[in-house]
Amino acid sequence: MLTCNPLTARQWFKLREPVNWAVTAILFVPVFVVLMYLVGAFLAGVISIAAAFCLFFFLLQNRAIRIACSNERCGKDIETNTPWICGNKGCRNDHVDQFPFIYKCEVCGYYPKAYECHHCGQLIFFTSDHQKSGYAVCANESFKPRKAKKREKHQDAVVERKEKIELKGLSVQEAELEVQLKKHEDAIKPLSLKVKTPEQELEEFMSKSVGDEEAAEKWRELVNKKYVEGDPEREKRHSLIDDWVRRRLK
Repeated sequence: MLTCNPLTARQWFKLREPVNWAVTAILFVPVFVVLMYLVGAFLAGVISIAAAFCLFFFLLQNRAIRIACSNERCGKDIETNTPWICGNKGCRNDHVDQFPFIYKCEVCGYYPKAYECHHCGQLIFFTSDHQKSGYAVCANESFKPRKAKKREKHQDAVVERKEKIELKGLSVQEAELEVQLKKHEDAIKPLSLKVKTPEQELEEFMSKSVGDEEAAEKWRELVNKKYVEGDPEREKRHSLIDDWVRRRLK
């Protein structure tokens, strides 16, 4: 198993196949030559090819790369054949021999720039720009660090509160629309529905008349205080008040 620096892990993974071919070819030649003298050329070729096939496809091609956590307090090894979740669209990656977290997502093709250590929660960066968004995480929930779980809990709480605020906003808008609709319905009601009953008309008339009489009485008291009895001006103003009351009653 190859152990390398996280910043060079992706390059080593891309070089894995040509390196495996080179190793297989280098081992094939001496094995074939030795077997040729022992069992003959044909049988030596068959055995060598079979051995090279098993070496390449079952041993070298699926070997994982090991990286160490960059956290000094942790420093534990992480193997790239760990099932992981893509930080771009949340895709799950289980074919880790061909699509490890140091390479790219099998589903959406996203190249994660960091992996969250499933031992301590520290981000392990694969590029020098140290991008913290869209990082890959371990797919096994039991290995998720406490920080990741707290972060998920916080995000869920934020989403829930936002949904409640949106619902309250919709309720306010609904109430405002109800008021506007009521006003609109009242405005377009047929005149036949707006005709008042005799009882309603009498009630409004009595309310209006009492109000007019009370106003007229106050004016009469003011006139009486200002002008003495028998003064023509007093009689004139009383007459005007009576005329106003009669017009209001009409």
